[in-house]
Amino acid sequence: MFGLDELPIPLPDAPLAWDDVGTDLSECVVSSRRSLLVFYLAALAWLALDQWSKMMVVRHIPLMASVPVINQYFALTHVTNTGGAWSLLAGKTIALGLLSLGVCLGIMVYERRWQGRNLAQSLGLALLLGGAAGNMIDRLHVQHVVDMFDLQWHGRNVFPIFNVADIGIDIGVGLLLLCSLFERPQTSDRPQPEPRPLGSESPT
Repeated sequence: MFGLDELPIPLPDAPLAWDDVGTDLSECVVSSRRSLLVFYLAALAWLALDQWSKMMVVRHIPLMASVPVINQYFALTHVTNTGGAWSLLAGKTIALGLLSLGVCLGIMVYERRWQGRNLAQSLGLALLLGGAAGNMIDRLHVQHVVDMFDLQWHGRNVFPIFNVADIGIDIGVGLLLLCSLFERPQTSDRPQPEPRPLGSESPT
């Protein structure tokens, strides 16, 4: 029989702390297959939601008409935009559509090369892709983007009207920025060499 101090079982040098477990979302590094699945499913879901919402607005709300949701503060207003954000580059729809296509391809390539990302970062990239693809389809298919969410103050518009794709882009950028701000710096597990005392160097 072995005594407790003689059991041939390796014991940890120090007790594990909860900080070592990494149970929060920002530390949940996902495997490559799971990450790929989360990335494309989330992107396709957001793209589908964007296209469905635009289809419903086109079918049920006449162009330039508005339907109040929260009276004098929020409405669904059917407008179109041939430019980018805040109607920049208005009329350059095809060029912006091709630019959006390049952004989508770039996001997919970047996703494949980004190793060790966590779930929040995968979701951020997915929302970016879904949003960029939603506006790209509009620009290349109908030569304009359908917008509908109208923020108001006492019945007057106070912010550029936007859509689901725009929301996805904003949330995606926000998630990536938050992850970069709170990401812990990677530390090496290799033992560092101990400093030599002065005068211990061999003469040359």
